[in-house]
Amino acid sequence: MAYNISSNPGETKWNIDNARMQVMEYYLEQLETAFLDWNIPLINQYTRAVARSILGTGKAEGETKIKQGLKELEAMKRKIDSNEDDDKAEELIVKFYNKAEEILEEIHRQNTIAGVYFRRGKDPTRAAYDF
Repeated sequence: MAYNISSNPGETKWNIDNARMQVMEYYLEQLETAFLDWNIPLINQYTRAVARSILGTGKAEGETKIKQGLKELEAMKRKIDSNEDDDKAEELIVKFYNKAEEILEEIHRQNTIAGVYFRRGKDPTRAAYDF
């Protein structure tokens, strides 16, 4: 099932297939939990999964930022995995965490530009809250 994109201001606009949206929602929920738990392996895994869900659908500049960020994240993850100094590892984990947040912000920015997550319209059946 695909959502209609409507020019009527009283209707909700969507431009993503329902099944795809559910997959992305699952990835984002898992990623949020990983961020809350400071679970570096899962942050890495689900940041990449969310990025794979959107790469190729947005603006080239934003996607370049995401791809570059993922490369940096992978390098950071390898340093964390190979580090034996606990104090240094903690510093690397904080940097990794902050970089992953930056990437997620760019993913959200690209989705917003594409209109994936933020809907337009006043259809209360499609919104948790309508301001």
